Amino acid sequence: MFNTNNSRWCDALRLQEQKQYTEAERILRELRDEYVGEPEIVHQHVRVLFLLGEGSVELLEREAAFFPQYLPLQRDVVALLLESGEKQKSLEKALQNFAVFGQLSELCTDCGVIFRHLGDNNQAEIYFQRALSIDSKSEYSWFNWANMYMEEGKFAEAEQMYIRALRIDDNNIEVWVQLIYSVLSQQDFGTALRFIYEAKKRGGEHPMFFYLQSLAHSKMKNIKEAMNAIHQALQSGDQKIFWEQLIYLLELQGEDVLSIKHHVKNMN
Repeated sequence: MFNTNNSRWCDALRLQEQKQYTEAERILRELRDEYVGEPEIVHQHVRVLFLLGEGSVELLEREAAFFPQYLPLQRDVVALLLESGEKQKSLEKALQNFAVFGQLSELCTDCGVIFRHLGDNNQAEIYFQRALSIDSKSEYSWFNWANMYMEEGKFAEAEQMYIRALRIDDNNIEVWVQLIYSVLSQQDFGTALRFIYEAKKRGGEHPMFFYLQSLAHSKMKNIKEAMNAIHQALQSGDQKIFWEQLIYLLELQGEDVLSIKHHVKNMN
């Protein structure tokens, strides 16, 4: 019988965290052969195949069909269909999950996310409300509802919802980033800097926090502080938006940025 304390299983998870996907895939493949029909192993194996660029919607649907009662696989099908642009098919699968598993909070939120992508924000809001009526402490629901408000330009409402999500898990970097964006969108740069300070205490010195700090300072015309922050972001991350912010700051100071622009143009 499979046990999640299995040393090779733990090794596979550790290798995934270290982004050693090829070795993780080998171990998971061996575990699949040893523990035939264990959905948790299949699920993790499929995820690694995607990380290796060897996954597909067809593969995931085929594997999920063998485990109709295993919710994580079924939800992954919904997410991948949506990501692949098959929005209507994703909705059909999400509603099918309702029929099998009942109206769980996360399944309501899944539907809300799909309706948002379909452009039906009224229906999306109904599902987000339903999700939170089932579980008011669903970080996933608060976060996705807030994202919809961001798209609608309702930045103050989004801010409050991100705060609700952080009350549930204040170590979630993605939520902190979105919260700070919502405040920056309201031109409240002082509050944004305060949230960045709080985010660093809980989520560590993530490069996105330095990038957002640079944005806030540049909007406040604190160019020296903005420059220091973007350099710190670039020390631990090589994202295109970081370089674009650096170019913006250098151009403000009348410096030549031709070589940097060439570098950014060649970035994926």
